[in-house]
Amino acid sequence: MIIIKIKKRPPVDKKINSYHPNFNAREIAMQGLFQIEVGDHPVDEILNLRWVHSKLDQEQVSLVKDIIEGVSELEIELDELIQNYSKKDLKLLSNTIRCILRMGTYEILKEDYPANIVIDTCCTLARKYDNEKAVGFVNAVLDKIYKFLISQKSSIEDGKK
Repeated sequence: MIIIKIKKRPPVDKKINSYHPNFNAREIAMQGLFQIEVGDHPVDEILNLRWVHSKLDQEQVSLVKDIIEGVSELEIELDELIQNYSKKDLKLLSNTIRCILRMGTYEILKEDYPANIVIDTCCTLARKYDNEKAVGFVNAVLDKIYKFLISQKSSIEDGKK
């Protein structure tokens, strides 16, 4: 009998290596939104915290500021839109998931980045900060919102023809 030993490769965590370049910025923005939600801190105070700017280039710092300021300004409208596409009462969701949904909805509305990247990042954040069940929920709600916005654009464009 011949025994062959095969070296095992160290496991590669594909999820960590496949993050979008702006993942860290979105994660920091979500943490800032969480601080506003839970700690009732003013937006200016959150944006002045040193950790908000840690390990980010200028473009990413701008993204963090845009998300935090935009979500804070449009929170009521974002919540209404999310509630329209959620089977759960928004008030019953965890603070983390509520912040992730607001952030994702804001970015989908703004259209600066492809919706699939925004939704994927939000799902990754839900997985990291909540659980697998929350991932499916976040994905479903944001996907419905995105499809609604696409249908609205389509009907507007059809009306212009």
